[in-house]
Amino acid sequence: MSDTLQRIRDLQFSDKSEAEKLLLSFLRDIYPETVTHVELRPLAISLNSFNGFMTVESGKRYFFKTHTESDTVINEYYNSGLLADAGYPIIRPVFQSTVPGKQILIYELIENPSVFDYAWDVEIAKIADFQSIASAQFACDQQLLQIYRNTLTSISAQENTQAPIHQLFFHRLTGGRLERFSQWYISDFAAE
Repeated sequence: MSDTLQRIRDLQFSDKSEAEKLLLSFLRDIYPETVTHVELRPLAISLNSFNGFMTVESGKRYFFKTHTESDTVINEYYNSGLLADAGYPIIRPVFQSTVPGKQILIYELIENPSVFDYAWDVEIAKIADFQSIASAQFACDQQLLQIYRNTLTSISAQENTQAPIHQLFFHRLTGGRLERFSQWYISDFAAE
């Protein structure tokens, strides 16, 4: 893992402007267009990653995201083509760097709220649109069921250990992430 990406991840909470300077330099080194501005979005739920927005010389804005876990199985974050080929409604990155230590995904910017944000607004009664989100979930579940039916096949035990999509969470949990989360949880919350 790149020391630069880890440093940006750590600095985003304590010195955002310094983190953004490092990120701007990093993106200028790897992205084919001239990056003129970056904006990090420090989120408490982003313990192993960072994301935000970047602007290129033409004025176009993009969204970026990277994961900085040293034990991440890097290639598993970049299998979006497999998902798209299977019929999943995914948003593909317009640029990706899969070089270890420089991995980042850059996407077209979508201005709509995320499903998480929309569901949260429903949950806290900021908006009263439960039926709309429930209908959307039902439609997604039906689409997922159809994808499962279309792609269901038998595989050998050896092929199962190499599954490029479903092994992601297995590797993340057995590769140290669960242990780090447990240590963080115990140190931060169990003491209260």
